[in-house]
Amino acid sequence: MITTESTPSKFKPYTRQTIHLARQWQWLTPDLQEAVQVVSHVLPFRVNAYVLEELIDWNKVPDDPIYRLTFPHRDMLPAHEYEQLRELVLFKKDEEATARLVHGIRMRMNPHPAGQMTHNVPRVNDAPPKGLQHKYLYCCKTP
Repeated sequence: MITTESTPSKFKPYTRQTIHLARQWQWLTPDLQEAVQVVSHVLPFRVNAYVLEELIDWNKVPDDPIYRLTFPHRDMLPAHEYEQLRELVLFKKDEEATARLVHGIRMRMNPHPAGQMTHNVPRVNDAPPKGLQHKYLYCCKTP
């Protein structure tokens, strides 16, 4: 019996530390490679072989929409923060200073948009219970 089904390949994730092992990495310009290496210290980066091989049109990078959604870009950070981080990551290679700068950048990004920490926290006896947050009317109704 002949089948047309192919054997699925094993899931293979790539991160900042391993993306250079993907053959597609060589197709990126040095500037795009640098942006991934720098910005991925601040923002999470993980991609798998299926996305790299099947979903990204490498002839349209960096404008391919799946590439834009998946890979970190220089414009995801303010220019001065990118330059500071670039210096630490690529030249000084100071892990402690990098960690401090990354933490500061992350804290300046809005991790709780739209009043999540003020408008979406229930109150019991005028105090917010630890660890509770609601976002939709139907999940906070009381009988």
